[in-house]
Amino acid sequence: MEESPFRKKERIPFTVEVAKPEDWRAYRDIRIEALTKNPEAFGATLEDALKRKDLGWKFDLSDSNRRFYVLAKSGSGISAAKSVAGAFEKEYEKSWHIIGVYTREEFRGQGLSRKVIEKILAEAKNKGGIKATLNVTENIEQEPARKLYADLGFSLIGRMEEDGEPYLIMGKDLSDIKDER
Repeated sequence: MEESPFRKKERIPFTVEVAKPEDWRAYRDIRIEALTKNPEAFGATLEDALKRKDLGWKFDLSDSNRRFYVLAKSGSGISAAKSVAGAFEKEYEKSWHIIGVYTREEFRGQGLSRKVIEKILAEAKNKGGIKATLNVTENIEQEPARKLYADLGFSLIGRMEEDGEPYLIMGKDLSDIKDER
């Protein structure tokens, strides 16, 4: 018997936090999964990710005022990461660019991406950011992501094309984000 697509998914307890260097295996695992399943949606290639050394993954999560990643985790170990996104500061602009938003398929629809992005926005504001931007492909599979970004207050600020793939550039003012300091 086929499972109904309307069956409610079991909600999992999860934490959302800025990733630390000791989270590198879980971070690597979810990034490789993201690049395997949706290669067009990320600014990296699976081939490059598979060639990376452990130190490179750890470096991504090292303490930095200019770059950070957020994980939604449940449980422990390599499969603990259920959702991920990162951000880096654009030089001289007090603007943070959100990258690599991905939630594992079996955990979608539970608000993990929303919580991860909200944490990124709060962290960006805490680091002195005044706006945030992100790029999202225009393909139909990304419609839920575009809706989420609009729900979070992002609006269309431009378009671009990379490797023949059309992208929307969306932005958000951080003045309405609560400071978590």
